[in-house]
Amino acid sequence: MQIRVLGCHGSQTPGCNTSSFLLIWKPANKMNDLNDLFIETSLPNNMKDVAEMTGHLTPLSLEEELKKLDNPNRNIYLYHMKLRYREAIQREIAMIRDRDIHVLEDGEVIQI
Repeated sequence: MQIRVLGCHGSQTPGCNTSSFLLIWKPANKMNDLNDLFIETSLPNNMKDVAEMTGHLTPLSLEEELKKLDNPNRNIYLYHMKLRYREAIQREIAMIRDRDIHVLEDGEVIQI
């Protein structure tokens, strides 16, 4: 998947997997201009064990990680969904409330 970011205003987090989350929440919470987070969510909830072993997120683990943000008013962009599980992941993501979550499409251009 190719992601192009045009007209950056404010800060964006780099994409990461679960193994690096411990490194981003503390500095992310200190950034007053943090507007956008790009986060992988690769597997559905019923594959939690595989996701943990491979350093990926499920919608439930994403929801838990997002609770660590001091300010919930961030744009969340999801990528790296395994095509085979995309529909299930999207259904599960739709259950997450009070977040602006956008599933990126291949080739999508985002203006920030």
